[in-house]
Amino acid sequence: MFLINNRFQFSKMNFLFSALLLLLSCSVISNAQQTERNFIGGSFGISGFNIKDEHSSPLIFGSIGIAPALQYYYKGETSLHQFEAAYFEDYLTSQADNFNANNKRGKVKYSYLYQVTDFSIFEKEIRFFLGGSLVTFLSHTEYYFYYAPKNSNGKGSESWYWSNSADISMQLEYNPTERQFFSFQINIPVLSNVSRPKYSPSGDYNYTENDWKFRMFGKTEFFPENFSVNSQIVYQAPLAGDFNYQLNYEFYYSFYNRPQDVKMYMNNLRAGVFYCF
Repeated sequence: MFLINNRFQFSKMNFLFSALLLLLSCSVISNAQQTERNFIGGSFGISGFNIKDEHSSPLIFGSIGIAPALQYYYKGETSLHQFEAAYFEDYLTSQADNFNANNKRGKVKYSYLYQVTDFSIFEKEIRFFLGGSLVTFLSHTEYYFYYAPKNSNGKGSESWYWSNSADISMQLEYNPTERQFFSFQINIPVLSNVSRPKYSPSGDYNYTENDWKFRMFGKTEFFPENFSVNSQIVYQAPLAGDFNYQLNYEFYYSFYNRPQDVKMYMNNLRAGVFYCF
């Protein structure tokens, strides 16, 4: 289990600054021609997730769960199209033994990026892409507390964070061979619509169905009011025939303060197989 340090202050521009610094430290050379190629496949791995949602609890919850994903890449001579659908599920524990939670998360993302330049690092040609992404990300948590006399769990509340956003996307990519690539991508939302519970825990409660109801859309926000950063490091290489294998590391962090602070971050590690055509 990963624990969130209360003093942890994530720099909002850390990844962006690093990428720009990397660009400035390299020499720009002419654009290289690339062969068009499609990659489609799936991957599976683990997710280390942590959340502190003060709307439901002042405690920090975290655990390790599953992280399957489906992905599609189109690589043109100067452009990239990417689609990803991912699912995450964790049984979360806290520092207090009698409080736990079930968390489910989902993400759907489409990205379009265009190659704006290339440059060399240690005599390796690196391509730099700039573009945008449409992203929907949902985190839904059900909180439980333990009844010692009855030796059972009672449901406390539900909380959620659902962000639909238009992101700025940047990617660095190295292509040793036609079907082999190493990439680093970062996404930061510029315009978002965020759905969160009402301030009162009973505000979204449906007494007829005896359950909380959450909506897909809520308040529209501009950067940095709904701040998040999502980065991925991907490596693909030939496996056999027209199939590639892929290794993927992903980091996600978000912070939003309505109606009360919610902070979450996760580290995902996956491996998968992709068909190339």
